Amino acid sequence: MFEIRLTREAEANVRGIYGWIASRSSDGARTWLEAFDGAKQRLSEGADQCPLAPESDAFDEELREIAFKTRRGNVYRALFVIRETTVHIVSVRGPGQDRLNPGDAALPE
Repeated sequence: MFEIRLTREAEANVRGIYGWIASRSSDGARTWLEAFDGAKQRLSEGADQCPLAPESDAFDEELREIAFKTRRGNVYRALFVIRETTVHIVSVRGPGQDRLNPGDAALPE
């Protein structure tokens, strides 16, 4: 089992995505949060089985990703690094967002 932690940037991403969806649909925001919680649960059980993110080569350590979908099929990605038994989610990206650059999110110390 892995412990899951979010960086400040990832927490801000979650608040931003949730707020944007909630301004359009409170049910949609709730189901998005449930999908994100499901992704975190899957990470806690097997983060080391997730693939490297396409942008991993730009970082100093392996950046992995887990994808999760909304009911409408929109795909989101949680990008993370693994340090021993802790998963640090560094960014949550929505559909159409550019790849994460090293300057966009700091890896945990």
